[in-house]
Amino acid sequence: LINEVKKITTISKEEFDILFTFLNHNVIGHDYFKERLCYGLSNFVKLNRAREQRVFSVFLFGSSGIGKTEVARLLATGLQKDSYLAKINFQNYSSQDALNSLIGSPAGYIGYGSGELREKVNKSKVGIVLLDEFEKTTKPVFSFFLELLEEGNFTDSMAREHDLDGYVLVFTSNIQNEAEYKKIIPPELQTRFDLVCEFQTHSYSEKKMFLELLLEQAQETF
Repeated sequence: LINEVKKITTISKEEFDILFTFLNHNVIGHDYFKERLCYGLSNFVKLNRAREQRVFSVFLFGSSGIGKTEVARLLATGLQKDSYLAKINFQNYSSQDALNSLIGSPAGYIGYGSGELREKVNKSKVGIVLLDEFEKTTKPVFSFFLELLEEGNFTDSMAREHDLDGYVLVFTSNIQNEAEYKKIIPPELQTRFDLVCEFQTHSYSEKKMFLELLLEQAQETF
């Protein structure tokens, strides 16, 4: 089907293995995370097919520029090359109206809109959503995602339900350490994430490997 969304839960075992070979090659370092992600998503596929788990959530934190957002991009590309990735940047979601911006304002309100999350999810043909700089948003948005991770769907301002069954949600944050994570992210939301991982700064040898990867990609392109 033309409008069908490609998800981690709908691909074959062979496609799953190819996806992780691609991810392992293109994500430099972070080996412990990659092992846990592969294990977690493999279990998620089984649990989703048994209707025991609807969405899989990953929370990555650490300094900027060390590959957190790249994980979501590579998952999307691995599922479908040149795919559009639904991305919400929460740097723009720190105001009192943040939740309205996300799911839309009720009809008749000033600045009425359908909501960025609905628009971007509908535009994307892969079951990956990137939620960037998540620590910068507000309590109502935290509560919204608590419900979304529990139910696997969300309701917009027009009372329309949007099903995210089979989706992988990648939350990223520039939180620097575990103590900061526990202080900023509400405890009840912490328990809903399937995988939480702190990304460390790359070593010299890993930076060298990254440059070699960039050279390889340039050679393929040109």
